[in-house]
Amino acid sequence: MKVLWLGLNDDTKVGSQHFYLREALKEHAKVQCYGPGWGLDKHKTLDISKIVKMFNPDAIFIQGYWSSTTGHRPPWKNLDKVSVPKISMFSDPHNSPKHRSEWIVDNKIDVSFHPYKNAMDFVKSNTHKEHQVKFMPWSVPTDIFKDYKFERKYDVAVLGNLYPLRKHFYNVLREQNDLKIFHRPRPSQWESDPKTALMRGNYAKAIARCKMFIFDTKRKYAVLKYFESMGCKTLTLADIPMGAEELHFVPGVNFVAVDRNNFLKVVRYFKSHEEERLQIAQRGYETIRKYHTSEIRAKQFYNLLKKLTGMK
Repeated sequence: MKVLWLGLNDDTKVGSQHFYLREALKEHAKVQCYGPGWGLDKHKTLDISKIVKMFNPDAIFIQGYWSSTTGHRPPWKNLDKVSVPKISMFSDPHNSPKHRSEWIVDNKIDVSFHPYKNAMDFVKSNTHKEHQVKFMPWSVPTDIFKDYKFERKYDVAVLGNLYPLRKHFYNVLREQNDLKIFHRPRPSQWESDPKTALMRGNYAKAIARCKMFIFDTKRKYAVLKYFESMGCKTLTLADIPMGAEELHFVPGVNFVAVDRNNFLKVVRYFKSHEEERLQIAQRGYETIRKYHTSEIRAKQFYNLLKKLTGMK
């Protein structure tokens, strides 16, 4: 099977959700990437009908939301004119859901993937009845997010952008003389070197040196940090995301729920109760490997492609 993957080249993008899925999909299908940094400069066309003739794909995957209002992101042309099955995946459901739904209808997109359960109903009710809305939560590759057997020399990690609640976590934790905190800001979203920046392998190794990883989710999305932290066998401290049951995320079993009022008490408790911390972290690790690896998600993606294309 040949999949035409339309998007911006994200080899140096810190946000690696699509990168992980695409690399895992290559084990099942031939993936041809096209877009800025992937050959758009060479072929100089945004016309999907021409691109399809060039690559003859069995299916088209559009990485992200593409419209005429997205600045440097090219609006693909004639998507509605091609009969090849078309799939899109959205990583930020709060961003222009009305326009996004209109884009799905106008371009006759067959399937849209959504990593957050609470984002699906609006699209489902505002697109044509033939459009399929699929829950496709994030996942992580097990060769990157794993237990590196490092010494857990930091008590708790606070990583990435410091949103208001996360900033509060950090400000309080760093003032505690009995806690060793690991904090690094998020690198530049684009043009970061995976070999040196705190991303992918370096990011996983940083998490694996910490006993706990604390963060907030703003909109109660099951953000990638859940999967990254549990995948490194690090105790995950966060709020309960929407769709937790379907993700097999159970507070007190494979992660620990925290809020503004109890987080410091929770951090201190699990610092001094190592056996309980290790047990919960172990169950989180097993949950990721059972349900949420990039290999599992790519196989689910591939099986859907086979149904869409009628291939066996």
